[in-house]
Order: sequence, then C-alpha cells, then structure tokens
Amino acid sequence: MKGRLRKVLADSHVAAVTIAVLLMWMLDATFRGLWDPAYDLGAFVFTGIAIWDIPYIPPTLMVADRLMLITTGYFVYSAVVCFLAAWFL
Repeated sequence: MKGRLRKVLADSHVAAVTIAVLLMWMLDATFRGLWDPAYDLGAFVFTGIAIWDIPYIPPTLMVADRLMLITTGYFVYSAVVCFLAAWFL
C-alpha cells in the first residue's frame, strides 16, 4: 500500500503543485512584508530630495511604526515558513 500511494502521488503531481503554491505564498509574504519599509524609505528619500535637506525623524517610535514592525515581522516569518515547507517537501 505504501509503494502504491507514493506512485499515485508522484503520478498526480500533487507535490509539484504544492511546492508551486508554497513558493507563491512565500513571494506574496515577502512583498507584503517589505512593502511598508520600502514605502517609508522611498518617502524619506523623496522628501529629502524635495526639501533639499534631511527630513525630520521623530525620536520615538509611534504606534504606526510599531504596527509596521509587527506586520513586517509576521510576513517575514510567514515567508520563511513557506520556503522551508516547500524545501522539505
């Protein structure tokens, strides 16, 4: 039974489709996780170019910055888990 099930799974390409889906999820999580920091960096650079000076950065982390760090960490963690699952499969 074990050999037969393995052959059925190999013939149906379930593993290949699963790996493709996991890699797509990994790319999605990577882009979602890096979007907010890249957007803030772009806004900082464009503001600096627009005013021809260094933009003001508040000395404390605001609630929005903390939430951005939490969501970025979650998406990076999700991307790593999806990549490892695809690798192990």
